[in-house]
Amino acid sequence: MDHEQVTRFTTLWTQAQTSVFAVISATVTNFADAEDVLQKVSTVAVTKFDQFASDGDVNAFTAWTITIARFEILRHLRDCATDRHDFIAESLGQIVEAFEEIAPEYDARRKALAQCLRRLKGRSRDVLEKRYGEALKTGAIARQLGLTAGNVSVILNRTYRKLRECVDERLAAEARGS
Repeated sequence: MDHEQVTRFTTLWTQAQTSVFAVISATVTNFADAEDVLQKVSTVAVTKFDQFASDGDVNAFTAWTITIARFEILRHLRDCATDRHDFIAESLGQIVEAFEEIAPEYDARRKALAQCLRRLKGRSRDVLEKRYGEALKTGAIARQLGLTAGNVSVILNRTYRKLRECVDERLAAEARGS
């Protein structure tokens, strides 16, 4: 690849990477494995970039890399020989199709969620960080914070609801402002 192609690929990949990772992590639930699959997708994409026929449209590039991700996910599942392989292989197409439908609003939702997460305080933030930042299960969080697993579940559900409402409000405000 010449310098111009490298720059073009890097720009498109930077914009598409979050969406591609979202598709991968919807199926490959182990974070480290999902990152490995993402790395393989980027490697395949860069080696086959000369086959990508578009004028630099990020949506077309994202769709193209999601197609690559689909094959890499299936390869990963086959290599892991999971019992869920057949089920996931069948539903992967549905996941990709659903994601392609929401892809245009995905970045706006992700940005709104990041803003809402920054506003989150106290126990809600602590529980959420332990659940997703440290990948702890409800019982482990409860033991660390001196709560019951039921308390942790209630906190998580209330936090999810607050975040959903905050994201929806931000998106609605953005739509009114446009």
